[in-house]
Amino acid sequence: MSDDSPPTRMAVEAIRTAPQGTDRDGLLMALLTGPLAQSAPEWLLTTAVESDLHREPLPHMTTARMDLTRVALTDPVPALPGRRTASLGDPQGIGFKTLADVDEDILVAYLDRHTGNDTLVEEALLSFAARSYRKTLTFDAVLARHSAPQQTLLDLTLHLRRRLGGGPDLRGRWAEIMLARPKCPPELLRLLPAWSALMARGPRYDTTHAVVAAYVIKALGDNDAAWQRFAASPMSHAGPGAWHRLGDLLDAAVEGTAWPTPPGR
Repeated sequence: MSDDSPPTRMAVEAIRTAPQGTDRDGLLMALLTGPLAQSAPEWLLTTAVESDLHREPLPHMTTARMDLTRVALTDPVPALPGRRTASLGDPQGIGFKTLADVDEDILVAYLDRHTGNDTLVEEALLSFAARSYRKTLTFDAVLARHSAPQQTLLDLTLHLRRRLGGGPDLRGRWAEIMLARPKCPPELLRLLPAWSALMARGPRYDTTHAVVAAYVIKALGDNDAAWQRFAASPMSHAGPGAWHRLGDLLDAAVEGTAWPTPPGR
């Protein structure tokens, strides 16, 4: 069983929502000594330690009883009976959410083993939208592994609703990543979700990112009607309108044409 199999995903989701108790502890132990033995996300290890620390009665706690903590803090996981050595498995079915949950050394090793797999690199790039912080691994370091790095940024952003999906946080984080790179060319900027791009922070918390502001001002110029139309555009924080691309809305505002349909899934 892989660490991204349906039973594993169901067990992880159960741990997210289950109340503290022996049932949750049993799931934790099964995952940490089984399919997630080498790639457990940090929040799962934290949950395991906290579960031991809060188990009653605290005054009589002994290290012999702290089984979950022992498993969570041992690297590699101890070879308990029945433990299976886990890996990320075949990259064909790996998605960005799975890659976002693994530690960066595991991710780097996995990418190294599958050098030349552009689809896997693309999923790893998308994983940065779901996990904004990594200790040393950078977005550009992963991007450099792709055979066509600049084109893949255009393709991923063009098809962001299908490739990334999700809510405002994922969209916003992707926009921030694109804008934080040394260069965000106009052809890429145009493809960003309009709401997310306009909400990206500038030098102060309450300012628009300078690259976005400059692009919008240049596109609308001194055309008051275009400014009014753009202000009334169907972009939104959530829902289908959240996927409207910045360039599409600016074009419609300037040309006075009908608003485009939001990108499909």
